[in-house]
Amino acid sequence: MKKTYFAHYDLNRPERAQLLLDHLRNVSNRINVPCCVSFDFLSNPEVVSLCRAVGIFHDLGKYTDYFQEYLVEGKSSSLKNHAHLSACLLFLYLSNNLSDFNPQKNIKTVSCFIAYLAVRLHHSSLGLQGISPGSSDKAKLIREEILTQAQNIKAKYPLIKGEANEIGVNLYECLENIHRIFEDKLFFHIPSAIMSGRFSKGTDIWFFLLVYLFSTLIDADKLDSSGVEAVEGGAIQPEIINEYIQAKHGGHLRRDRFTGNKDKARKTMTMTIEALDDQQIKTQRFFTITAPTGIGKTLAALDCALRLRNRIKMVEGYVPRIISAIPFINVIEQTRVDYENLLQDRGILIVHHSLADFTKGRAEKEDNPEISALDRALLEVESWEGDVILTTFVQFFHSLLTGSNRALKKVNKLAGSIVILDEVQAIPGKYMPLIGALLIKLGQYFGTRFILMTATQPKILKFGERLLNSPEVERTELLPDHAEYFCELKRTKFVPILEAKNTKEFVDFFMEVWPNDQAALIVVNTINRSIEIFKKLIDKQKTGKISSTVNIRYLSTNIVPCHRKKLIMEIKEKLTVREPVILVSTQTIEAGVDLDFDLGFRDLAPLESLVQTAGRVNREGKKGEFLPVYIMQLKESTKTDCQAVYKLHNLERTKKLLVDKLAQCEEGFIGEPEYRELVAEYYCRELEAGIAEESKTIWDEGIKKADFEVINKFQLIERIGEVVDVFVEMDEKATTIADAYETVKGLIEYHGDSGSGQSSIEKITGVRVDLNTLSRFELKALLKLVKAKMNEYVIQLRANRAVNNKPMRLNDRSQGRIHSDIYWIPRENIGQYYDEDTGFIDEGQALIY
Repeated sequence: MKKTYFAHYDLNRPERAQLLLDHLRNVSNRINVPCCVSFDFLSNPEVVSLCRAVGIFHDLGKYTDYFQEYLVEGKSSSLKNHAHLSACLLFLYLSNNLSDFNPQKNIKTVSCFIAYLAVRLHHSSLGLQGISPGSSDKAKLIREEILTQAQNIKAKYPLIKGEANEIGVNLYECLENIHRIFEDKLFFHIPSAIMSGRFSKGTDIWFFLLVYLFSTLIDADKLDSSGVEAVEGGAIQPEIINEYIQAKHGGHLRRDRFTGNKDKARKTMTMTIEALDDQQIKTQRFFTITAPTGIGKTLAALDCALRLRNRIKMVEGYVPRIISAIPFINVIEQTRVDYENLLQDRGILIVHHSLADFTKGRAEKEDNPEISALDRALLEVESWEGDVILTTFVQFFHSLLTGSNRALKKVNKLAGSIVILDEVQAIPGKYMPLIGALLIKLGQYFGTRFILMTATQPKILKFGERLLNSPEVERTELLPDHAEYFCELKRTKFVPILEAKNTKEFVDFFMEVWPNDQAALIVVNTINRSIEIFKKLIDKQKTGKISSTVNIRYLSTNIVPCHRKKLIMEIKEKLTVREPVILVSTQTIEAGVDLDFDLGFRDLAPLESLVQTAGRVNREGKKGEFLPVYIMQLKESTKTDCQAVYKLHNLERTKKLLVDKLAQCEEGFIGEPEYRELVAEYYCRELEAGIAEESKTIWDEGIKKADFEVINKFQLIERIGEVVDVFVEMDEKATTIADAYETVKGLIEYHGDSGSGQSSIEKITGVRVDLNTLSRFELKALLKLVKAKMNEYVIQLRANRAVNNKPMRLNDRSQGRIHSDIYWIPRENIGQYYDEDTGFIDEGQALIY
């Protein structure tokens, strides 16, 4: 009698069982390799062959009785593990059956090993350490387990022969020769050869091949297991941009010079895309948009990406995803609104960041969705299973520079995609070479196209070329006449006043030059300094030196995100009706925040930060010409000042450039037309300074040697010391979220009773749920949603700040029923720990993040 073999089986819900044969076929068929993916010695058809084989073989080890008894009957043993046996069978199959593969033995063997590694580790993180244990007792135990599992399948081969034939695999031959893998000396030496850099002189290809195979497998595996359908893109057309702009302004666009320049710039960019010939469409990987702030780069870039996508579809026969990555979360929600209004029901928009509510997708369309819909929605978001993706730099780059299973599953979606990187100057200088090299290699191996847009092009590709010691990468500027736009602008001017001032001296200067009816922006480098300035201005208002009609506001990461969001909207409304506002902020205000002030004050910072601050002043040029942005140098108040935020040499480079340029300007200020030349000189000098050690180490010791312990040291947002999360229970909604978190966390940790927490969960998520019937996976999906809601009330602090005024642990709220690393400020203690104007209260110096 024919036996039934399962890939997945829920003891509580047997109707959700999935046959193993179906799963193997589905995963293999689901892996989609665009025609642009290839490596130096692996053609696209060879990559396709590897991926298909990885999909077919990844769960073959589940045919053992040990695994089936564990799955269906709950019997557990060490022999139930299936990934390593599946990987060994795959290696033997590839070694014997890829006859058209690269003829160089080592290249073929190592490629097969990389595929083996992807399958062996597909339930864990990537890493080469400990993969080949040699002749140790552990190695003998592994060998015995594999041989025992193989013998178990071989003994019942007549029962599964039909299924093996259906997927086109001579499984018996692989089982018969399984012992040979333990006799292959080259096989066991590959990990150490790669990690020592001996093999192929330390090529970077093995890293990129490994993460691609690994990502395609785990992505297809998880999506098929959850029943998520693949996205068919292509319905979104570039015409929606014009329609949206007309609808947004009610058909009454102002026809001033600035708006005219916006329209002209966008038309120039789209015409540049349309003018590319078919060969350029096939080979061109990099496009740049160099344009001033406020010129409408966000919509223009999307317009260009949609047109490029149509051309790629015509020339290469596939529909690329569009991925837009933005440096800061406080900007992403503004872009989200534009994207949602643009796309409507024309395509699937995925928004992925730490504060994102992932129910705002397909699950949201269901009326009071079930938890299964929520589970699918989470997987869609984390897998970037949409045709337009909106995400952050942290999500984008930490998905590549990691060994994490969860993060890597979306990396394959970069293959053949069009990636818009907004405000690329926000990447820390020490990582410019690393990120530049990464982009170049993604273009080369994955066929990814990039649109790099900023007002201050930071030569990121030049840095990458220097690190790789490679020829210049071809790139196309989509706004070739951008110099004209910069020269025409007279919105702002830099007024450098670089004699060092303390807080009191700065506030006195501010009071001297600030017209009391105008909106002023003050941006400084540390939270501590920003709070000092804010409080001194409040004191001035209390003594009548600043009118009570002036709105003095404070903004930094010291304030919970939901409060920051409301604050930005409030300030925007007041600026719109011309109410006087003074905003004191850290650089969280710099890039992309659509606020428009009359004048600015900026603590000395790298030049790109100064330009970004100027971009928040007179954005549309309607307030006159050359409105001032005062560049100040604030004295250090403690040993941890702006030099800890910005490298000293960057500040000195900026200061010298400003001094030299000011000496050439008879007017006594540096006008906006001069910014572009300043920025170009700034990055030239930075390039001359050489490659930062952080980039060199991660590339040479991490990527080229596939050493994920080194790669995992990448940290896009630099943490100075240990960082802790603090949850501020500041209102009724926060209380409901905390109740929901405790309930779900408790169910996951100790399978306790849901108690009264169910109503809290349904209230904050809108999801219909019976907590006591949920699987562990469903509970984890629910916890992810609750944490996203919770993050709206979480601030991140250096650990020593929390010590200065130490909050309780969230464990204390539940009286020890759950375990959590999160700190907690109770509602009844808000005044002790959290100021409604300036956020978390401590007595120490605070750096921004």
